[in-house]
Amino acid sequence: MPDPNSFSSVQIGPRSFLVTGDRAGKVHAVFNRCSHRGATPCREMSGVPKSFQCPQLPWVVSDNPVAGRGLSDTP
Repeated sequence: MPDPNSFSSVQIGPRSFLVTGDRAGKVHAVFNRCSHRGATPCREMSGVPKSFQCPQLPWVVSDNPVAGRGLSDTP
């Protein structure tokens, strides 16, 4: 990823994923869906957000989307 905490949105078939980079340089991939309501937390294609937030719930995911609540991590 080009910058710490940056992301890119990737579509694979019918599923949307967020590929993120953390401050340590690790790359993470998560489903771009709230695991509780199925809402899409991120509608942008790429960027450096301060957080991802479910539009229906107050759940916020910031530094590490895989460890956060609300987004589904990939196996």
